[in-house]
Amino acid sequence: MARALDHLQQLKNNLWLITHQPINLPDYLSTYSSINLSNNQFRNCPQELRNSSQEIKNHSQELRDYSQEFASLAQSYYQELIPYIEQNITPKVLINEPDTIHFLAKFLAITAADLPIFLGNPQWQIQEWQQVEKLIQPNLIWQSSSIENLDYPVIENHPSHIMIPTGGTSGTVKFAMHTWQTLAASVAGLQTYFERSVINSFCVLPVYHVSGLMQFMRSLLTGGKLVITTTKYLENNLNSPLDISINTEIFPEIFPEIFPKISTEINPQEFFLSLVPTQLQKLLANPQTSSWLTKFSAIFLGGGAAWQELLTQARALQIPLALTYGMTETASQIATLKPQDFLGENSTIHNTCGQVLPHAQLSLSDLGVIIIKSTSLALGYYPELWENNTFITDDLGDLDIFNKTGYLSIAGRQSLQIITGGEKVFPPEVEAAILATKLVQDVCVLGMPDKYWGEVVAVVYVPVNSDTNLDQNSLDQNLENILLEDISKVVQNSIAPHLAKYKIPKLWFSRAKLPRNAQGKINYQILRNELKNVRKLS
Repeated sequence: MARALDHLQQLKNNLWLITHQPINLPDYLSTYSSINLSNNQFRNCPQELRNSSQEIKNHSQELRDYSQEFASLAQSYYQELIPYIEQNITPKVLINEPDTIHFLAKFLAITAADLPIFLGNPQWQIQEWQQVEKLIQPNLIWQSSSIENLDYPVIENHPSHIMIPTGGTSGTVKFAMHTWQTLAASVAGLQTYFERSVINSFCVLPVYHVSGLMQFMRSLLTGGKLVITTTKYLENNLNSPLDISINTEIFPEIFPEIFPKISTEINPQEFFLSLVPTQLQKLLANPQTSSWLTKFSAIFLGGGAAWQELLTQARALQIPLALTYGMTETASQIATLKPQDFLGENSTIHNTCGQVLPHAQLSLSDLGVIIIKSTSLALGYYPELWENNTFITDDLGDLDIFNKTGYLSIAGRQSLQIITGGEKVFPPEVEAAILATKLVQDVCVLGMPDKYWGEVVAVVYVPVNSDTNLDQNSLDQNLENILLEDISKVVQNSIAPHLAKYKIPKLWFSRAKLPRNAQGKINYQILRNELKNVRKLS
């Protein structure tokens, strides 16, 4: 990937990377010197990193400019791969790296070396890792402290694709095969749509997911700024002024008492922030963080359907949300609602996913199934290539709104649609009604097999007073909580005037916490298995 190598060569000039996470050199790199790719001369970048390690430790809780250290780290990692480049072999490399900065440095090094790369999720458990190893048979697993060689045959001239994991709702790991070009097409589409030559990203999402990775790509390819932190860090620092140690001029005009130290200028109006609904909910709960959110250029909201109450709250607070529609297969968003439409008075469109970005074409079938063509579309699921560049999704759009306005409104997922007694039920509608009662803090509606109805509507919910930090994450660990009649009956009575009778859930289950991934998406397979077991026992 020549373009990736070009960006690695010019990294110090092209990307401004800011984070609160210290960048330390791994022990196994300590004997290596990093190559200066621009003039083929060696320089001691690892020593440069080691010399700054003490200073880094002293500022480990501050947002700092780590651009120089990141560039040195990426080039050091690139040198690790030079033997493979010189021997003209193409091992399949799987990254298993929990540290965001090291993950990105390895990602850039591997793509610059033109090797096939698979992005690993540090949250995977034994079952997922077994699936992944069987599927891809990696030659190298690049972990935090070492490069592990596996005894699988190296495929000669293996295409140097970028494989990004996706699990869908089934829980089975798949890899969408992308290229540098498909990722770049996504970046270019966003540039055009928002009329920005430079894209600055404020990233609080995991970079092993497409939603986080593309924020890095946008800043990298456009010469922008990239801030990497976490919502937990923001919550802690914004809520605890006495403990804060952000050495940055992020928003002194908003909260001078909260951001007392000044060294770096970051204007939120120049940045795009990306969140999932659960992150937004937490940040809106505090007046300081919600006020801070209003200063951004746009806040992309994706990762799952946002409930009506959350959107109403955000609109009332004048949060510049940009609802998005996209997926791993399309290298993130292909439709986006601009903040002025979200905050506007046209109620027909202000909760939609907006208009289609210029790099994509989108159509709806007669049944409302969303069909996508895009220059950012993946080539297939590893190792199979798709026959054409058309992707038929599992998502259903509102035909009437799309045909009349050109704005995309998501009705739900076809595979999650429940047919009970011949009637169709879409879970998002029922979930929104339940959340509106304010008696539950999280909810999932799904269909369960039933001899009489075919399927019945079931709901798994987290009561408002539930301690989500409890270890009680499994339904069958506490059967007396399976049916909480006091809560469920009140909720049923509350939603009855708003939903048709056949849409009212017949089965109600309580859980301490729903099994969501880092993007906020629910693992339906876990819930279905638990519900089956509970129904057998009850």
